[in-house]
Amino acid sequence: MVVLAVPPKQTLEVLNNIKEIWNTDTTITDTSSVKNHIKLENVSNIILSHPIAGSDQSGLSAADANLFNDKKNVLCNPFDCSKEHLDKVDNFWKNALQMRTSLMTVSEHDLVFAMTSHLPHLIAYALIDSIRLSNNEVGDNAGGGLKEFLRLSGSNPEMWRDIFMLNRVDLIKALAGMQVSLNNLLELITESKQLPDIFSHLEILKKELDEIKSFKEDKF
Repeated sequence: MVVLAVPPKQTLEVLNNIKEIWNTDTTITDTSSVKNHIKLENVSNIILSHPIAGSDQSGLSAADANLFNDKKNVLCNPFDCSKEHLDKVDNFWKNALQMRTSLMTVSEHDLVFAMTSHLPHLIAYALIDSIRLSNNEVGDNAGGGLKEFLRLSGSNPEMWRDIFMLNRVDLIKALAGMQVSLNNLLELITESKQLPDIFSHLEILKKELDEIKSFKEDKF
C-alpha cells in the first residue's frame, strides 16, 4: 500500500506521476482534507482518506507517535474501487494506527469540512489580520480564546492556501452562513434589530447564545 502525505494540490500531481502502479494489487490512498480536485479516470485501486488528526506544527520535529490514536478518518471511494482495496485501507487506519473510520462521498466530505475545519482556519487568519491592521499592540494580553486563533493561524501556509483555493465553492457557502450569523448577532448587540417592546435585546441575545451553546453540547 502507498500512502501519500503531501499538500492537497501536490496530491493530484503525485497520483498522476505514479500511473505505473494504477490498476495493480497495490492500494493507493492519500491524506488530503480536500477531495473534489482529485479527478481520475480508469483507476481501480485508489481510495481517498482524510485522517482528522494533526496540529499547527509541521516537519519531522513535530512527529507524534500517538497522533492518530482514537481519532477519526473519513474514507471516500469516488472511483468505485473493489471491496478488497477499500478493506485494505480501512484495516490500515483501524489496526495499524488505531483510528475510527467512516465513509462519505467526496461532495459530502468537502462541504462538511468546509464548515468544520476550513472555515475556522480562515476565520483565524482573518482575526489575526484584523488585529495586525488595527495597529494596536496586543502584547501579552491575549486570552485563551485569542491564543487558540493564533495557534490555528500558525498552521502550514502552503497547505492552507491549497485548501482555501481547491475547496473555495464549499468554503464560500460556509462563509456566507457565517456572515448571516454574524449579522444577526451584530444587530442584537447594537440593538438595531426591530423587536416588540415586550422583549429586550438582552433577553433575545441571551436566548440566541443559549441556543448556540445547546447546539454545541448536543452535536460535539
